Amino acid sequence: MRPSTSLAALVAGATLASTAFTAPASADPNLAFLVIGNVTDVTCFVRVKGHAHVGATEPKNITDVRLFSSDVKELLREGPFSTVATGDYTTLFRPACARLNPQDGPDDIHAIVTVFDPSTGRPFKIISNTVTVDF
Repeated sequence: MRPSTSLAALVAGATLASTAFTAPASADPNLAFLVIGNVTDVTCFVRVKGHAHVGATEPKNITDVRLFSSDVKELLREGPFSTVATGDYTTLFRPACARLNPQDGPDDIHAIVTVFDPSTGRPFKIISNTVTVDF
């Protein structure tokens, strides 16, 4: 085998391998990633970061970010927030830890981000990952 042929085969194999792990084109372009942690024994931080696929943006187009416990109880509502022109966003707030885990023991929490898309005139929701907390 000539060196140029083996190099071409290696590149072709790497290209084929990388396309096998590419997400399908129909995947939802909206994303919300939730992170919760302690700042102190009393204060926590909540960050929701992601992307809202919108046709246009305007200030305060994220109407609210709500946190829910595993028993579907609303724990917290914050907002409004804004996306940048690309639809990316990061929200950060510092609630009392007792608001996030009012019971003893671990609890599963997820966020729901409500986004208004001015190009359609309609809001839509993005659901985050679930985080287990035990403060």
